[in-house]
Amino acid sequence: MNLDFSRITQQEGVYYLTPEDAGFSKHYLAVREKENRILTDADVRKLPFLNRDEWPYRVKSTERFINYIATKKQPQTILTIGCGNGWFSNKIAEVSSENAIIGLDVNREELEQAARVFKKDNLYFIYADIFKIPASFHGKFDSITLNGAIQYFKDFEGLMQLLQSFLTENGEIHIIDSPFYKTNEIAAAKNVRKRIMKILVFQK
Repeated sequence: MNLDFSRITQQEGVYYLTPEDAGFSKHYLAVREKENRILTDADVRKLPFLNRDEWPYRVKSTERFINYIATKKQPQTILTIGCGNGWFSNKIAEVSSENAIIGLDVNREELEQAARVFKKDNLYFIYADIFKIPASFHGKFDSITLNGAIQYFKDFEGLMQLLQSFLTENGEIHIIDSPFYKTNEIAAAKNVRKRIMKILVFQK
């Protein structure tokens, strides 16, 4: 692997490249709890084979990507952005011990759960604001995945430009299980999301 974590601060199995924004984790988890979507360690170990919510629909996309990575003949360094509790990063790490998988997120509690549940020598979990670490990741990754995460970024084009700088010469970006809308549907989709968030945040 062409990344060195030996000098990076580590707590509870999570490496910190940028200071923690505790407010984000607090509000994110509050919403997830109201949605009844906080998963136990036992549940996380089963993912995506969990018969509730959207999980049955994510099995096929997961298997498709895992099978694709398995066709690669050279060891791969793969960044999974928005890795959350780490289940998808772990699935990729299982493909080959020669691959290096880095799961990145800004939710400390889920990252700590990921590090606790999934322990592999080729799997690392990082806390970082991706827009504050471009030099650290420049030209490092053969593949970057955003699995159910692209909707959390406001500037799609800016994000893609940044991620392209993280790739090796023939590197790839994979957007998985994420909603895309036609131009005339974006405003309505945003309004629906805002109404849902207000209900979840303010309901008693």
